[in-house]
Amino acid sequence: MLMTYRKTKNIKRIELNQLVQNIDKLIRAHHCFDFHILKYDGRTLTIGGGTNLTYSHSLEIAFTEVFFIHGFFKTFSTDTTNQVFYIPDQVKARELNLEFEIEQGYKLFVFKTDNYENDVYIAAKDVNYEEKIVKYYEEETE
Repeated sequence: MLMTYRKTKNIKRIELNQLVQNIDKLIRAHHCFDFHILKYDGRTLTIGGGTNLTYSHSLEIAFTEVFFIHGFFKTFSTDTTNQVFYIPDQVKARELNLEFEIEQGYKLFVFKTDNYENDVYIAAKDVNYEEKIVKYYEEETE
């Protein structure tokens, strides 16, 4: 039974890593990509991202069962020529878990920022994303 649990846990870890890599790939497909916090409802943290946040965002990343965030409420920029969104390796994750007192069972996610010295760290149980254009203005109709 224990072996089955570990195997299932490893499959989930691989799937989560692939999901995070897919999100990073979407971000890095653009010349530049900025983010800001859209909302936090006590359970889910949603971050919006896009190439021009003045008018709209095109990507929403939702973190569920959030335990911790070390980040910025203002817009943060990323350098899309390098990895932007990732899960740190086990050594770095352990170091950060101890530094930020993150409880066991949460996964640590990182946004590598370009306009701040510190990166954005989020500890949550899960992450998901949706590509959709959300405009911050109403279009005029004739």
